[in-house]
Amino acid sequence: MKVTPILISLLSLQPLMAGADSQWFESNTPLTQAHQYLLEDDLSDMFNSMVEVWQSNDDGSLNHHLNQLLNQSLVEDCGKSLMNGAMPEWLDAVTIQRETVQYPGNDSHRLLIDVLSHQKVNSIRFEKWVNTQISTDGTLFTLDDDEENEQHVQQRYTLSNKLAPGLYRLTISADDQPEWSSWVILSDQEPTHYVRWSSNDTWQVEKKTLTNRYCPLPLLKVTVSDYVDDDYQQVWSKTYDAQYPTKLEATKLPNDRYVLFVSMSNRRWQGDILLQTSQTISRTLDVSND
Repeated sequence: MKVTPILISLLSLQPLMAGADSQWFESNTPLTQAHQYLLEDDLSDMFNSMVEVWQSNDDGSLNHHLNQLLNQSLVEDCGKSLMNGAMPEWLDAVTIQRETVQYPGNDSHRLLIDVLSHQKVNSIRFEKWVNTQISTDGTLFTLDDDEENEQHVQQRYTLSNKLAPGLYRLTISADDQPEWSSWVILSDQEPTHYVRWSSNDTWQVEKKTLTNRYCPLPLLKVTVSDYVDDDYQQVWSKTYDAQYPTKLEATKLPNDRYVLFVSMSNRRWQGDILLQTSQTISRTLDVSND
């Protein structure tokens, strides 16, 4: 018998299974089907079964089990096969980013949905099952618009708390195209890397778990911003996917007081959609070249 990474991962779910009704696995339900599809490496059908389970999981009793099951499926290809249909041709890329920014004394949470398209995007919606708004504070921004090639838009939601794991619906509309939507399952996943301050002006990147070789490399982004008229205006920024620095590399900043943001993003796939979880630390930065 061939021992696959998925089979090894499923062994860790045995205590979870044993804690339930001993007859549950003998029944034919979307949950048992999801397990069976996972054993058969049929991750597309497994994803569809998990959508059905989330739709009927009214009391939340299966939340932890579903979260574990989804995370186990990522060992195969980091979620590339977890899909219920391909994106339409007019969509070039979709990234869903959950962001937590740690300010001194409080945290803020946002959801950012970046879309690259060669059609004009009119709206982006992200709702929790069933038809529940995640925030009343949502705005669509155009970041880059090249009429002949590609448009880059971003939907930003300001959140009062982190988005809970569960089933969500992404819907995108564009000029001269039928509206497109897709199920998205968000999970709580242990980050492989996180960042913390080690001194007033240096930070440390910590590795918590092994990196999945099928996943995109974690990204470190360092940004210097000026705070003007109740808004952050970027002055300098650089992104790294290896050889992470531990101090600011910008050396020619004008004398001023800035805010330094250091962000670590762990990424995985859900079919063609890139899911990104970002942890950002911040600190005031005083620059004096005298």
